[in-house]
Amino acid sequence: MKYLNNQWIFLAIMAYIVQNFWLTLHWGWGLLGVAFFIRCLFLTKIVKQFVFIVIVISSVVTFRTRTQPLVSQEENTYLLQIDPIYLNGDEEYITGRAKLWSQGEWLTINVKGSQLSTLHQLDQVTLLQVKGRVTIPEGARNFGGFNYQKFLQSQNIDYQIEIKTIERAQSVNNFFGYFLNWRWRLLNHFQKLDHIRLFSLYNRLIWNLSSTQYKTHRERLIEFGIIHFFAISGFHVTLIKNNIDYLLRRFGIINEVGSLIIDGLLIGYTFLTCFPVGVVRSVGSHFLKKYGSLSRMDNLSLLVLAFLWFNPRIVLSTGFQLSFLISYILIFIEKIPKPLPFSQSIQLAIICTLFTWPITMRQNYYWYPLQLIWGLIIGKVFDWGIFPLAVLLTLLSFSPKGQLLVQHFDFLLEPIELFQPKILVGHYSWVLVIVLMAVAGRWLVDWQQAWKFTIISYIGLILISGRCHFERIIVLDVGQGDAVLYQAAFSNQGWLIDVGGKVSWNRDANSSQDQPEENYAKKTILSALAALGVRQLEGIVITHPDADHFANLPAIIKTIPVKEIVISNIGFHHQNWQQVMGPYQNQLPLTILEAPGWQTIIPDTLWGWFDTNAPREDLNESSIVTLLKLSNRSFLNMGDLGKTGEQKLLTTIPNLDINLLKVGHHGSNTSTSKQLIEQTTPEMALISVGKNNRYGHPHQEVTVLLQQEQIPYLSTADNGAIEMMVIPFKGINIRHALSP
Repeated sequence: MKYLNNQWIFLAIMAYIVQNFWLTLHWGWGLLGVAFFIRCLFLTKIVKQFVFIVIVISSVVTFRTRTQPLVSQEENTYLLQIDPIYLNGDEEYITGRAKLWSQGEWLTINVKGSQLSTLHQLDQVTLLQVKGRVTIPEGARNFGGFNYQKFLQSQNIDYQIEIKTIERAQSVNNFFGYFLNWRWRLLNHFQKLDHIRLFSLYNRLIWNLSSTQYKTHRERLIEFGIIHFFAISGFHVTLIKNNIDYLLRRFGIINEVGSLIIDGLLIGYTFLTCFPVGVVRSVGSHFLKKYGSLSRMDNLSLLVLAFLWFNPRIVLSTGFQLSFLISYILIFIEKIPKPLPFSQSIQLAIICTLFTWPITMRQNYYWYPLQLIWGLIIGKVFDWGIFPLAVLLTLLSFSPKGQLLVQHFDFLLEPIELFQPKILVGHYSWVLVIVLMAVAGRWLVDWQQAWKFTIISYIGLILISGRCHFERIIVLDVGQGDAVLYQAAFSNQGWLIDVGGKVSWNRDANSSQDQPEENYAKKTILSALAALGVRQLEGIVITHPDADHFANLPAIIKTIPVKEIVISNIGFHHQNWQQVMGPYQNQLPLTILEAPGWQTIIPDTLWGWFDTNAPREDLNESSIVTLLKLSNRSFLNMGDLGKTGEQKLLTTIPNLDINLLKVGHHGSNTSTSKQLIEQTTPEMALISVGKNNRYGHPHQEVTVLLQQEQIPYLSTADNGAIEMMVIPFKGINIRHALSP
């Protein structure tokens, strides 16, 4: 194998590209693969032969994972094997992963269920016969949103099961089961302490145990640029190993014995933590260095191949990408003989940050310019304090008084308002990722020539990110509700027509009114706008103050600058509006529509109409109907207007001819009359509606009418968010978030 010395990286890169191509079938990976293959043709004959072998092996193993056995998606009886270490939650709701028996083999599957005390009380690896429904997880329902399906696929999970009832349970009484139970009993001691904040972070860092408490701190860890300590780096393995080695030497244990003790501890620790990427990479590097003769770069490349061939879908994991990317960078830096301009730790931090920013910003939508500084400060604390702190917390965890003492220090983790500016960049193109990676590479080779170019590049990112290249309308997926975004060309601002939302049945202790659910706003419209890079709203039109059209408004005005809010005088005086928006009344730049007929909202672009004589108690009939001009096309949004209101609209404006119609009231049979369809002659209809909603929207009468009139339609329930974009010389291009 000496002919492959310092050449393994070519094999690792080829495997990475090939498996990305077969898993995504994206032309970009294909083009990159061809270019890299041409580069490999200039290598030695033996290396070229191994490149070909890698292409074949990577293709075969990837195809095998693409052809997972089909599982019936009907409600049925299934056999599951569950290790309680992989479950999170409480008696109310529990999630996690398990093994499902299907067609003669065990498949890893995501599990969830509510009111299942049996699952919550599991204390050993158990076989369960359950009744439930298996489904395929969905991708992102809004453009650029978190893709849960892709996340599960990176863990080799294709299906999820919602458990309805547990019919039978049986413990696994074999050697492997006993081994897993031993692991569970040890880690369960620490998992029980997750309600204490310091222990929740300790559990994630040391034992790879996630929890609801930890997730509340995750966003702050991302802001400070130290999330990799808890998720991907595996750096603590080296620190712990070095400290144990030091202690063994202090106790007079000779090198050979101490080395074997450390090897055993590392293997046991990897098993205990359930084989996370960072730990396996760090431990694997230790053994390859100790027992092998290859360079660090070759060892790391061998580990990449092992990961990719053992679990091809891990190539989709951000944790895998960042963990190995940072490791390669650290090795490459050592090969550069140039003197560093300042301390080595600062230079390393700058380079690692420049290489990880393009990926983390795209995933989290924000750029935190001071991450580098905070990462350096907190990283230094970790360097000298992680081992003694881990030992101290481990010892205190076994004492009730020690646990209480740790709990008293929870105030250290209370949210502190520090100077941490953030800039929204949205879910930008992979082209920008490549450009920023090239910028980082330039810095790596010659920082003295690259620092100005780096600053200019990030200023350019701020200026261009989030700007849609062409004029567009997006019907956002906000569940059972309405929210339509309009953006002019080359803008990172926009207008919203309704904002979606829902109220909580758990009322505030100081109020007798139902309160808007802010978490719902964060999960739906706020995350959708962040992914699109919308930094400011020129205005918001509230068609009428029903919760599913406006309850997200308080969360929006707290998060995004809004220049104007438009509402009718009927909606403004309604109790729904006053109850929810009363506390914000002085902050709202309100425009109240009162006059009959079309009212101009955006000159030559957006107009609003509502029935000024509609009954005050009937919010739907007082909905503001909005007309948007998109290039030479027109888009009509009906709000929740019923058939009576439609008749008045058509009588008032008889020559209303449109191209795109968003039907009223989520496709309810109380709206969308045949007269409306025949008089407006739309080319396509759109329906904003929640999947599996309790109202049965859209009603069959509406969809049948559209079919009879030969009008194609799309719904957010089936298609996710729907975008209509003006493409020069082409017209309107329509796409949706859940495209196959």
